[in-house]
Amino acid sequence: MIDRAVDRETGDASGPTVAVTGGTGFVGSHLRVALRENPVVLLGRREPGLGENERWVRMDMAEQIPPGTLDGCEELCHLAYAANEGGENVLYNQHLLDAVNAQPNIRRVILISTTSVYGASDARVVDEMTPCRPEGDYEKTKLACETVWREGLRRDCDLIVLRPSQVIGPGGKGLLNLIRDALHRPVVAAIKRSLLYHRPLHLVAVRNVVTAVRFCLDGPPKGARETYVVSDDHQSYAAVQDTVRCIAGRRPLPGFAMPPWTLPLLGTLVRRRFIPEQKFSSRKLREAGFEDEVSLFDEVKRLVQSVEKAGDRNLMHNSSS
Repeated sequence: MIDRAVDRETGDASGPTVAVTGGTGFVGSHLRVALRENPVVLLGRREPGLGENERWVRMDMAEQIPPGTLDGCEELCHLAYAANEGGENVLYNQHLLDAVNAQPNIRRVILISTTSVYGASDARVVDEMTPCRPEGDYEKTKLACETVWREGLRRDCDLIVLRPSQVIGPGGKGLLNLIRDALHRPVVAAIKRSLLYHRPLHLVAVRNVVTAVRFCLDGPPKGARETYVVSDDHQSYAAVQDTVRCIAGRRPLPGFAMPPWTLPLLGTLVRRRFIPEQKFSSRKLREAGFEDEVSLFDEVKRLVQSVEKAGDRNLMHNSSS
């Protein structure tokens, strides 16, 4: 089971004008809530619904970005990634980098990357010092985007790269299959529980990711280059499944635990690397003063409740049609 904890209360946020790419995505939508006391400039191809503190500036990263696009912006949170355009993302990042370098008022860039850039690491504890060994196109492209910023950003501008593990929360796709199996497909869920019992799930609450972004935005500019892993405590597949059923008021499913040494063999069959005791460490970020906003249990609870509500709405829709 995942340990329970009480949410940490946070005060109102305030700060400089923040430009945001990817503001309509899963993490971006949550980030906009966290930045509600900041002036926010949303950058993108299409105008989204705007909050009172927000304005929209049209920007297409596939093209050279016109001068003046980032006027008035002091910090940039870059979350956008074109999932269907692969390696073209490197060029898109170069276009945005050129625009930032031409705007001296921007003193800090927060780049959201992923722990996937570590690829096929055999390390038991993965942190910022672990060598990156990306294998797939997505992992290689994300690491190449990091390199574009590290090598090209002007030295008087901070660059902070955040590498979250699998981000979960309402509105996201993380854990959805596990939750649906646990609540609606008990036979399938029991089989998976046995086969994947010791498989580590490297999860992080979306609210902790956006709190990490706020933490990195709030410090004074230093012309620094930093990388931080953002991950909550790793949990086994069985522990997360048991937690989901507990939250829904149900007992854990029966089954037996396959021994940990079978996980690498199973990973070979499905062409994925499973290391039972591997953990992504956020120690560096916490030693810098970061504190979680919520526990992993509370975020899983929010997610389960949102899935159940969505199921109730679907049932009502089907019964009325």
